[in-house]
Amino acid sequence: MKTLYIVRHAKASKEPGFESDHERPLTERGKTDAKLVAQTLRKEKWVPTFCVASTAKRAQKTARIFHEEWGISQKLELESSIYEASVSDLIHVVRSLPEKENKVAIFGHNPGFTGLIGALSQHFIEHLPTSGVAIVEFKIDTWKLVGSQPGKLVRFVHPKLINVEK
Repeated sequence: MKTLYIVRHAKASKEPGFESDHERPLTERGKTDAKLVAQTLRKEKWVPTFCVASTAKRAQKTARIFHEEWGISQKLELESSIYEASVSDLIHVVRSLPEKENKVAIFGHNPGFTGLIGALSQHFIEHLPTSGVAIVEFKIDTWKLVGSQPGKLVRFVHPKLINVEK
């Protein structure tokens, strides 16, 4: 069994003045939302063992917040191909994940991540919000088979849903 946590970066600054889109930092609300979602999943026992993030500043910071809240001991891995990736590019990233890891979180961006959820689970989600997480389980033994059969969407959460559930 393999479990993939698809995590969109937290809310990022839209202020002008950054060298590039790649360099945009998180807002304070983004940091708070990321922490809230990570803590909620930890309480529910939804914690991966390995994390891979886009090299964009906002995705890295989001991943570091989740990484810390989840108490993951392994080093956060960075993958440049997640930034501005298509669904097929993202499937390639997932198929390249370390086989010894059964529960992996990837941190990145829309629109690719929303499309990835639909492609891998056949579950339509109109939009993966910032700090949103979709957890998809696969009845497979190797990441190389991801996409060959649909996975099952077992948890979908984002900050506004948590605030409604309280």
